[in-house]
Amino acid sequence: MIFCAQTTWAQKKQFDKYTRELYQELKLDEKNVDYTMFEKGIIGYYNIHSKAGKFDVPYGEYPDPEYDKELAVLGKKIPLKENLILINFDLDRNDKRMLVIDMKNKEVKYHTQTTHGMGSQVNGEALNFSNIQDSGQTSLGFMLTLNEYDGVFGNSTRVYGIDGQLNDKVFLRDIVIHPANVPSSTLGCYGYAHELGDEFIDFIKEGSIILSYFSKNNSLKKSKYLNKRKAARAKNKQDLAKCEIRLKMGNKEVAENSPEWKESLKYLVVDKNLIKSNGTNDVPNDSCSLSFHVNQNHYYVCDSGLYKNKGGSITSLNGNQWNHIVSQLVNDRDSLCLAN
Repeated sequence: MIFCAQTTWAQKKQFDKYTRELYQELKLDEKNVDYTMFEKGIIGYYNIHSKAGKFDVPYGEYPDPEYDKELAVLGKKIPLKENLILINFDLDRNDKRMLVIDMKNKEVKYHTQTTHGMGSQVNGEALNFSNIQDSGQTSLGFMLTLNEYDGVFGNSTRVYGIDGQLNDKVFLRDIVIHPANVPSSTLGCYGYAHELGDEFIDFIKEGSIILSYFSKNNSLKKSKYLNKRKAARAKNKQDLAKCEIRLKMGNKEVAENSPEWKESLKYLVVDKNLIKSNGTNDVPNDSCSLSFHVNQNHYYVCDSGLYKNKGGSITSLNGNQWNHIVSQLVNDRDSLCLAN
């Protein structure tokens, strides 16, 4: 059966698996990162990336025209980086509440303290949040970083709220990310420790996605970006767009969908009754006449057997396993891409 995209159910199942595995790969349990917050952040990240190119730079929204000159570095649309910033205000001010993830390289770049607004504070805890001018309160929901600028407190980046009534006033309120003496309180800004230096702002500026999170009220139910179905569909589409399949016959590379492609696939089918797994996981050192590559995974037909190389880990395959993969390559490319 050939189909162009997974069903909604399959996409959501794959998305749940991806989210759980990413949480484990980043070792976030060891950092005491709340999984529910992380999952919401991932859902929002893909919802927002599905709208790439649709966020206008807020020219003219601030009374001071100098702001427009600063924003000019962004062009007409707010760019989107593959960065996710999670801020958990369920945690104490002394805890590391800000997590910055490089989604492209699957790496935690920063795990650090951050401030909250003095208007949000009750007995030292952040409990009250709003989108109200002059409230001194921190806002919740999804936002984007804008331009870098040299502010009163040092190297900073402006923030733009994209989550409706949750935070669409943060730019007008001058809510930014700036250096601060953490833990402390601000007028609603997200302060970071001075010792992180200019490298911190340089990494997060111009299009990083922020989730300002608090679970002890129902505010985030108003978010526009927590639709898991849409997130799963966006992740699926992104993965398929990035999927690269290459086939080699000896030293000759055959491009996917080239005139030779269909004919070459016939040579990948093996006699499943004759070729068994050799029971080893050693790198083959003999002649390998055929191979194909799906993203970073490599499959080989060698004199000694059939092999899969996943990130340097070699697995020996039997004829049934091999032909199942080849069948997917021929009939169900999408599933093969997503499995690799």
